[in-house]
Amino acid sequence: MDAGQALAELTEISSQIELAVVFDSRGELIGSTLAERDVAEALVRGGSELFATASKAGGEEHGEAAQVELALSEASILLVREGDLRILAVTQPDPVVGLVFFDLGTCLRKVAGAEPKKRRLRVLRSEAKNPPPTGEDNGAAA
Repeated sequence: MDAGQALAELTEISSQIELAVVFDSRGELIGSTLAERDVAEALVRGGSELFATASKAGGEEHGEAAQVELALSEASILLVREGDLRILAVTQPDPVVGLVFFDLGTCLRKVAGAEPKKRRLRVLRSEAKNPPPTGEDNGAAA
């Protein structure tokens, strides 16, 4: 999917995201929700540096950071890496981080042409088939 289309879908489904840029591991801008290319490229440079700094802080044994959150008083900056692609998003303060990370990863997989990961739902056993124990002795002699 085209990066512009994937970003449009992202901002439509995630009201917490105010802006986003997609870029590659070399720091090349692939797509942006911003009209000003120079501002988008500045965000890409900052995002690349933030990823590098987070990876160094984590230590070489842990490799490159996969997700980074920078919480500010007025906004949060979230970054996600999937393969060669990266995405930086600016959100409202105190976003639902797990959900935004999931949405950002889904956006990157769409740009890469991969099938988005499906959320796994836990299937609970029907109580009709397997009723919970009642604490009764079910007629057994004591």
